[in-house]
Amino acid sequence: MEEVKTTARDADLDRLRGFAMLWVILVHVLYWTDRGGGDNFLGILKSFCLFEMPLFFFVSGAGNGMGRKSGYFIFLKKRFRRILIPYWVYAGICVLLIFFYETCRHNLDWKLGFSVFFTWMFPIGHWVSALPYLSWALWFIPVYLGVMVIFPMMQKCYFSKYRYMGAVIIILIYFVTLFFPYERIRSFGIRQVAFYAIWTYLGLFYCDIKLLVQTGEQWPKKMGICVIVGIFTIAILWKQGYSLNMQINKSSQNIMFLAFAFTAMSVFLMGMPILLKVFHKISETRRLGKIYKIFMKRSMTIYLYQSLVFLIVTGAWNCLTSLLLPNVGAWMRLIQIIVYYSLILVGTAMMATFLGCIEEKVA
Repeated sequence: MEEVKTTARDADLDRLRGFAMLWVILVHVLYWTDRGGGDNFLGILKSFCLFEMPLFFFVSGAGNGMGRKSGYFIFLKKRFRRILIPYWVYAGICVLLIFFYETCRHNLDWKLGFSVFFTWMFPIGHWVSALPYLSWALWFIPVYLGVMVIFPMMQKCYFSKYRYMGAVIIILIYFVTLFFPYERIRSFGIRQVAFYAIWTYLGLFYCDIKLLVQTGEQWPKKMGICVIVGIFTIAILWKQGYSLNMQINKSSQNIMFLAFAFTAMSVFLMGMPILLKVFHKISETRRLGKIYKIFMKRSMTIYLYQSLVFLIVTGAWNCLTSLLLPNVGAWMRLIQIIVYYSLILVGTAMMATFLGCIEEKVA
């Protein structure tokens, strides 16, 4: 999630950005360390954490909406450069790792090499890699770029007297995609772009929401009504046969996942006054604050390199558990989550310290 340069940064938005990245990594730890799950209670409960990307795009919409206005192609040049240059540096590192890995396995030939290089240098939704994790979070890149292509039109609509029509149009486009089998339109990314454009457009209302949070006593009640409506909608859809496991629904961005995201974001916005105070205190602490501020300012670098750090941590964890730690069931799972999350936070912060300068130079 990125912000266009402004004369003054919004400290609360930076804190929300930092929290969004912390939440993204937590979700990835929960799912990447355990690929199982289903419609059992724990699988469903875990899936209720999956509002990280709607929050991610909400913060992105807010940051870009508060930026200086520019021409359409100038805006696209800045946004694409802001994403693609750090991505290409990360992709170059991954390509070298994959080449080294395939060479050690004696599998590397010119066809595989070309496929690896091409798919990593041109992020259109498919990455060739025998190494796990490295590309698992990269679906975000083409979707984000697609949202940015239409963002200036969204922003223009927001600043017009028909500011709510933009949301209506995007939601209608999303609902139209529901009439087509997901497998037929997946390669075009239309539903993904429309779905996440909804939350990006909501981000344009960030300043209005923040003002209401600070001055409106009725804000929690209004959001509480949204939560009740969302839960009621989820219950109806569940009775119609939709799964309560949001991981299943997220894979196709179906209407159940839209209802869940609406409910989860309503809960988040309802608690935003308290959350902002907590984020402020965290950012002021000595050690946690230092890491948190890196997550606030270098979010793109954090997002990219979390996968590489995850691969390193997984290798170390597998060696450690095979030699020293017995498998003690649920307790081992809890220890794994805590160890992974702690090491990945520190590891990505270190990566961002050394490589985040690239993100800042192209901002």
